[in-house]
Amino acid sequence: MPVLEALEPGEAAFLQAGLPRCDSTFGLALAVFLAATARGAQDWLGGETSASLDELDGGALLEEVEEALEPRSRRSADGRLWRTLRIPVAAGDGAHSLLWGVAVEDGEAGDGVHTAVSFLLQMRLPALGAVQLLAAGDLRRLDVTLQTAEGMPASVLADLHADYAAAMADAGLTGQLTIGSVVGSWLDLDGTLSADTTL
Repeated sequence: MPVLEALEPGEAAFLQAGLPRCDSTFGLALAVFLAATARGAQDWLGGETSASLDELDGGALLEEVEEALEPRSRRSADGRLWRTLRIPVAAGDGAHSLLWGVAVEDGEAGDGVHTAVSFLLQMRLPALGAVQLLAAGDLRRLDVTLQTAEGMPASVLADLHADYAAAMADAGLTGQLTIGSVVGSWLDLDGTLSADTTL
């Protein structure tokens, strides 16, 4: 972003505004970012900005951005194959990154073949340290596991459980929210792609 701010201030501000943030807009902004970068960095940056970066150093920086936004396949210790992507997150003290992962498995249910999908988010937050969120969806059930390096107040835990139950009821889903420590449970899919701190 600093390079873009020097070359194309207006475009840099536009892209910065579109990055996911750790607030109530996170889910929508993440979906928009994933859609915008689905065809690679150059499509996300736009033709003029990509050309400016290309002229700067013969395309080396543009290639680095392209590689950073390229989804990769990684296997966790439990044998699951994850499609991972490193995503920039805008924060008050600068840009951070989170690791987004998706694992898809086919299985058998009473009515035939079904697909189970697992989602993974890993990042580091100032108040909680390393945070890992695992969500596993199977038919009409969604189980969520939230793990943090630092504990949370009882009032916050109660609010999280209440919000989760309300969201599941609104969506017509069943499931369970589990909150605990990330120590010993961190999925180290790739040291270079994991969140800012790996436990």
